[in-house]
Amino acid sequence: MSEPTTFAVTVVETSRDARGWASNLLDFLPLPPAQIANVHVVSMKPGAIRGNHRHRVQTEWIVVCGGPCRVAIDDGRRQLNELYDGAKPLMLSLPPGTAHAVQYLGDGEAYLVCATDTPYDFERPDLERVNLLPSEDES
Repeated sequence: MSEPTTFAVTVVETSRDARGWASNLLDFLPLPPAQIANVHVVSMKPGAIRGNHRHRVQTEWIVVCGGPCRVAIDDGRRQLNELYDGAKPLMLSLPPGTAHAVQYLGDGEAYLVCATDTPYDFERPDLERVNLLPSEDES
């Protein structure tokens, strides 16, 4: 599959019952499971900002689980800075060079499930810091 040329934000389909929701994320990633090089999950406490960076080489897909949150994305052609209520998970499809950040605005914790098409290199991470969503001590 070809990688996206610009970012996309889509609602992830879920099945729901009295216990909550479930989703098979492999059904929504636009590449075969064998091409997924990294999957990681991060938690977000109230007010936390994750991201505020861009990747030079890798494509990243982030599923935002929980809310409310603010999502900021900038690929140099289009910008997005919106609030989401968290009622349904969102998938952010982020091609190389796309700056992105997510801020959790709720109580408790929210989670980001992230997948990339390249392995993570701890010695030379593929990221460049940006300041899409300044933290309170930076504003």
